[in-house]
Amino acid sequence: MQIGDFDMNLRSCPGTTCSALVVIPKHAEVSVDATSIRNVTEASGAQTPWARITYSGPYCEPATLDQQRGCVTLHEPGDPVVGWVNFQRLSGCSD
Repeated sequence: MQIGDFDMNLRSCPGTTCSALVVIPKHAEVSVDATSIRNVTEASGAQTPWARITYSGPYCEPATLDQQRGCVTLHEPGDPVVGWVNFQRLSGCSD
């Protein structure tokens, strides 16, 4: 699967309250663990599906993300990173 049309935080656990580990650039390829998908009740009360993924590619540090331009300062890939993303924001997924 792919990250959708926007850069995405890879989080330490499922949910927007979890800390961001890295920022994955839009359209990057990721490996999704389909057995991990779970619905999380967000602070707004909305149910959001989250999935555990593995990513190995260029990334941005969450603290350096440019709010207007997105992920512009890429770091070279190291070891694969495992974390959680909003499943609906992956390309090919629908509500």
